[in-house]
Amino acid sequence: MSGNIVVSMFDDKFIEYAIRMYRSYRFYDRETPLYACSINLSNVNIRRLKLLDVKILKSKTGFIPKHLCMCDLTLEDYLDNVEWDKLLWIDADTIILRPVKHLFKMNYDFIGHGGDVEIGHFNFSGERSWIERRVENEILIETNK
Repeated sequence: MSGNIVVSMFDDKFIEYAIRMYRSYRFYDRETPLYACSINLSNVNIRRLKLLDVKILKSKTGFIPKHLCMCDLTLEDYLDNVEWDKLLWIDADTIILRPVKHLFKMNYDFIGHGGDVEIGHFNFSGERSWIERRVENEILIETNK
């Protein structure tokens, strides 16, 4: 099954932000599958996310050493077994203020939001990406500032 998906990546330190992000997203869109790329999330926090119907993705490399940070990882480490047509990346410390489903209508395979996201880092070879620090009409707000 392929289609649109929403993805974020975080560790236990950002779990409260992530839960708020997923809840705010679900307020406007109950259909699009939500994914969390786990950076060594605890079992307790994995259960909390599953209660929100968030699917947990683990890195194909297994446990992630503490000296690595998110910038050392790529979505390709997580998405091997996930089929998707369009991917919306949302930072864990973001709150959705209005519907964002219209972003999937853009002519890009990867749609992203985040201050530290670089196109080259998450770009899949041969596919188009769109990344904007601040999305039009202030539909997203970062809370960890």
